[in-house]
Amino acid sequence: MNTRQVYSRLPEEARARLARQPLWRGGPDPGGISRDRIREVRGELTAPVQDILAFIVRSCGPRPFSEEKLTQQFAAAAGRSVCESRLACDELRREGILFTVRKSWGECLHFIPADAYSAWNRELAPVVPQPCKETAGIRVTSPYKPRLSLQLLGMMAELAKQGIPITAKGLIAKKAAAAASSRLAYTEADLAVFRSANTDSSHYAVSFAVGLDAVVRTGLLELGGTSASWKEPELAEWLALPDGQRECRLLDWTEERFAAYDERFACSASLLRGLRAGSWYSRHELEQWVKAAGGAACGEWLTDWLDLMAAFGWLQTGRSGKGVELVRWIIYPLAEEIPTPHPAAGSVLVLTGGELAVPHDTDYRSRWEIELMAEPERDGPMTIYKYSQATISRAADNGRTFEQLIDRLAAASGSPLPEHAFQLLEEWGRAAGRVRFADVTIMSCQDEPAADRAAADPSVARLLIRRLGKLDFLIERSNIPLLRKHLSAAGLEPSRLMGGDTHCPYPLSAFGTGGELLQGAAENAFTDYRDSAGLLQHPCPLYLYALEPVPTDKEKRLPGTADIPAAWLQAMRDYHPSTRKEILKRAIELGVLVKLDRHGSVIDFIPRRLEEEGGNWFVAGQLSGEGDSSLRLTPDMWSRMQLAIPPGLPAK
Repeated sequence: MNTRQVYSRLPEEARARLARQPLWRGGPDPGGISRDRIREVRGELTAPVQDILAFIVRSCGPRPFSEEKLTQQFAAAAGRSVCESRLACDELRREGILFTVRKSWGECLHFIPADAYSAWNRELAPVVPQPCKETAGIRVTSPYKPRLSLQLLGMMAELAKQGIPITAKGLIAKKAAAAASSRLAYTEADLAVFRSANTDSSHYAVSFAVGLDAVVRTGLLELGGTSASWKEPELAEWLALPDGQRECRLLDWTEERFAAYDERFACSASLLRGLRAGSWYSRHELEQWVKAAGGAACGEWLTDWLDLMAAFGWLQTGRSGKGVELVRWIIYPLAEEIPTPHPAAGSVLVLTGGELAVPHDTDYRSRWEIELMAEPERDGPMTIYKYSQATISRAADNGRTFEQLIDRLAAASGSPLPEHAFQLLEEWGRAAGRVRFADVTIMSCQDEPAADRAAADPSVARLLIRRLGKLDFLIERSNIPLLRKHLSAAGLEPSRLMGGDTHCPYPLSAFGTGGELLQGAAENAFTDYRDSAGLLQHPCPLYLYALEPVPTDKEKRLPGTADIPAAWLQAMRDYHPSTRKEILKRAIELGVLVKLDRHGSVIDFIPRRLEEEGGNWFVAGQLSGEGDSSLRLTPDMWSRMQLAIPPGLPAK
């Protein structure tokens, strides 16, 4: 889960408490936790709390863990008592850094939300490598790939143009799925190494399932049973988002879905987002940086993550004049780095022959409408579309009049349409939908001139059985495909809707009735991800479990102190060996340290276990704060001792 999902599941009282913590001031930020906020919070944490936070980030990441296992490991590694480690976990929970879920059988697991882990990992990592200073002579070696949002837009458009046909088994029809998949530039090979890139069944290709998962989990499309429907307000808002925000939030989804819960990629995926957009970095230096932060294994898998980023159109690889391998972001990987958004600059070029040249930075609302009224011919930084009588008829079937198409295309190009384009759109738009087939196998014309024109065409007339009144013709149902062909050739492109159909499967974008783009912030679009597993296997389904409240009573974290003799807690004293053994046994049970006077010098000792050998007993443990220390003491190796309760807990 990410911070927004966690926050949405908390009761109002817990939200109010979190809002008082520095990390959550004002509620969760849709753009993620800022670097400045993380540094502010880190500076206010005590050293033990900072230490255990760093340990959790390095050893667990956002993956859930049991407190007992974590505190035992951390206590041994850092030279801390188990009790002190537990209290540090509690402090992280109160600060809103660590959260807890309870499984149905009672087991509790702690976790850091995925996006929060990413931010903390960048904060705690070694210094970021410097960008290359010499940029002259750098040659881009990676092929062009559309950014992921463009790939998804094309996929959604193909589905929308066909009305998302669903089979009786509740699956998207193979033909529609194949058409939608053809718009995705990334391949199954790009996804092969990622554990999450597996469908719950084998019904869809992996690449298509990943694309569907993205649009379903971001609330743009709803699949259920034997039906599918667009969430039109959310889709309209998504199309209206500034390019940088849309891409960055898709990167959030990608990191959470494919990297956060996979120890091979979690560290490198989060660290790379700290690099400056547009700057070239040495690939070798990045590998060394990732290895220093997350271990050698993370560096070994870095190439696979870089390849996925390139396949999603977010990253380029290159080579310097000296042969050094380089990489750079071509999007802003962090929301806080995105400059103030400006209106999309790319203007559509209306060419001759029904072609449209659409730059990559064209407003997505314009592009969505162009997808309906034209077909993509050639992809690239400048995509070429071609509109025809058939595509204009398709737009008419989806509720667009030719006047609206002209207005919207003019708005996208920033100027009135050339005369040749205006005439074609007007001619095809007026003819579109004037003929329609009905289920009773009657060919119906919109007006009498269209009916006369159809009857006068020899190739059409021979397929008409009888004219019924002024507008309708009785036909053989099996002749419908042939009639479509001849009517189209005669300039009467027939509607794809059958008689009685009134649905509009292709959603509207954020256009006004006059074709102008509606301006307005899309603040609610794409700010959250649905808790459901989507079409992919969820790597860590924490959403299945209930969130636990944050502890407020510190005394409950150290039960059993009431029956401890006060003398053990109040001062350093000398005790009989049997009493020393009892004090140590109680210290091990509570997970606290003891103070020992050894040769006049008092040490903080953390007992780990009592052992016996040859009728004698000894205690094994380590010095507090020294993770690499190891001591084995017999009771005659110290004089006075005292059971030490951590600060903040009640002591007698």
